[in-house]
Amino acid sequence: MRSAILLHLVVFVLANAGLAVLNLAPVGFDLTRPDVPLWFLWVLAPWSVALLGHALYVAFRREAAPAPVAAPAPEPARIARAAPVDPAQAGLAGTLLADCRREAGQVLSAVGARGGVPVDLEDLLRGAVDQAERLAERLQPLYLARRQGRAGAVEQVAGLEDLIENLERALKALRLEAQALGDGADSMRALAGPLEALREAIMSAAEALAG
Repeated sequence: MRSAILLHLVVFVLANAGLAVLNLAPVGFDLTRPDVPLWFLWVLAPWSVALLGHALYVAFRREAAPAPVAAPAPEPARIARAAPVDPAQAGLAGTLLADCRREAGQVLSAVGARGGVPVDLEDLLRGAVDQAERLAERLQPLYLARRQGRAGAVEQVAGLEDLIENLERALKALRLEAQALGDGADSMRALAGPLEALREAIMSAAEALAG
């Protein structure tokens, strides 16, 4: 809209200046002569009103225009659900869970940089972080029981912490291999070993949580 009013103003100035020259050039631009018909004013006056109206329209329209609504940011791909883990109660499990999430995200970035992430790999990473979250949830009340000196709590905590630590180690190994991948489809074969280790860690965690 600003460009339109500026264009209107330029045309207004040039056109009316040209008309004034055509009107006054024959009399040597002598405005004091009583016999000079200033006919260019009949164009200048109404056009000035039209230009002013155009400027006011643009100004009021800009003020009344609603603020642009920002488009919602695309939701990032989720590795796993957001588990209700209280960091204050999560102990070592909270740290390991954060490590699992970070390692899984870096695997996605490393593999994605080489031409896209296979669906089965993304599902496996999501499953690993899911198990880590569930272990952290299971550990929260056990940490409280351990502080209260309840029998068996220490052994249970140690066992579940080992499982979540196994997930973190498997994800880290996978991440290191993914970051070292070369170019070409054959390079993905290098992930076979770390992927199998991650599957075993997920299965061990699932069996323990189901028991």
